[in-house]
Amino acid sequence: MNQKCNIGIDIDNVISNFDEVLLKEFLKHDTELRNTGSINEKAYITKGMFDWSQEELDNFYYANIERIAKSLNAIDKAAEYIRKLKEEGYGIYIISGRDNGEYSDAYQMTVNWLENEKIEYDKLILTNSKNSLEKAKICLENDISIMIDDSVRILTEAYNRGIISLLMDTPYNKIESSLKRVHNWKEIYEFIKDFHPKKLNVILDTDTYNECDDQFALAYMLKSQDIFNVEAITVAPYINKHCTIPEGQENSYNEILKICKWLDFDTTNKVFKGSMDFMINGYEQENDAVNKIIEIALKNEKTYIMAIGAITNVALAIKKEPKIIDKIEVVWLGRT
Repeated sequence: MNQKCNIGIDIDNVISNFDEVLLKEFLKHDTELRNTGSINEKAYITKGMFDWSQEELDNFYYANIERIAKSLNAIDKAAEYIRKLKEEGYGIYIISGRDNGEYSDAYQMTVNWLENEKIEYDKLILTNSKNSLEKAKICLENDISIMIDDSVRILTEAYNRGIISLLMDTPYNKIESSLKRVHNWKEIYEFIKDFHPKKLNVILDTDTYNECDDQFALAYMLKSQDIFNVEAITVAPYINKHCTIPEGQENSYNEILKICKWLDFDTTNKVFKGSMDFMINGYEQENDAVNKIIEIALKNEKTYIMAIGAITNVALAIKKEPKIIDKIEVVWLGRT
């Protein structure tokens, strides 16, 4: 990858041994109550594993959860592999659902714990674990490509929004889902190292010499090739008091070549002249831009066409080969 992606990482049961310690604490306290032991091994610790009343459970949990959280240890190799990812250029975002009213100062407590366990990171964000959507929104706001968590509920919301979601395996999340299940930090590290964000196949259809916004758009696209697979740059027609459509075609074409040269973009089989008039005037001739749009659209599963001028080239391509309608998405700013 030209640019390493950002990674979101939950804490409890992903970095820390939360459930392991919580279960030990419950078993210990159970001996002080009735010493019944576990009555349902398949239930989660706080949801029916013991024969405690709700009041007994709440009293013990809320009186001890902060002490328990402070006593946790990082799970095997978590600190080592997170450090390796950070050194290799990945953004490390710790995103924990500890902003839920259970701790006196959740943020500082977490900062201290991460420091004690030698967990390196770029940013710490706390969420309310009861809000299923919050982590997914944070991933989108922070350009996070991969989220690692132990909650099927929370990760499903992230997955449904296009975020690669890794479910850390625990005894209590073994319901079937489409999420990628991982079992340790070596497995997580190897997955991330092999992960390459899928680039968007794009065509920029532009009247580059007409107004300066097109030059900025072209430069932005060429400087964002970690996101965009630039399939083609096609020249859209324009006319004004300073030039005819053929003159505008030539000016735009040369402007594109100039900007591409400045930004070291290889224009071989990438830049194509387009329509010499508008469809409103009866223009329906084939041209290199129209033919290239059709060729690219047919070969890709999805192609995004950024049209920032007259839509003529795109409209003619659709008219010539209607099959491309289901294979393109047009983002258009311009006029007919």
